[in-house]
Amino acid sequence: MSIYKSKPSQVSWQSAKPFSVDLYSSRYPVCGSHMVWAVVGYKWVRIRKAFGQVIPFKVRRAEWDQIAKRAL
Repeated sequence: MSIYKSKPSQVSWQSAKPFSVDLYSSRYPVCGSHMVWAVVGYKWVRIRKAFGQVIPFKVRRAEWDQIAKRAL
């Protein structure tokens, strides 16, 4: 099963890139290691889980830079 098959089809997610991230904070709606799609902007990063429940959320760019992640 490839992460690339589940890329969101909406226009706003066309520039999304796949990441493997470790989200370990109570501020995020999900916790643990997840494969996500992320649109990295100047101030905000929009994130959407790649598998399972569709949970879109956003975090500040400064937080995103501190999160442990790996580009896929």
